[in-house]
Amino acid sequence: MLLLILEMIQNLILIAMLSFAESLNICVPWIICQQDDTPEPIIHTYNGYYGDQFNQSSKTIPEIWTKNWTGWFKEWGSLDPHRIAEDVAFVVAYFFQLEGTL
Repeated sequence: MLLLILEMIQNLILIAMLSFAESLNICVPWIICQQDDTPEPIIHTYNGYYGDQFNQSSKTIPEIWTKNWTGWFKEWGSLDPHRIAEDVAFVVAYFFQLEGTL
């Protein structure tokens, strides 16, 4: 229950921040990481290993992949999370093939 309340508070804060960003009218795109319900002028971007499942909510907003992880935090007792260079190259090419822009 506490986690649900914290998530609701986080979403309310994010909505307030996005509204503030829109109200500034500075004519520069605002970018936010992986937030599916952003308002139209704000670009939400993808962070992760594979960007082929990422879709913008609108076709007028470019699809941007901001962090193409080659590794990540190690969890206790698990294998080292990393990717070989060929895998990174393949997923980048595939992202652009699927009309990714940056």
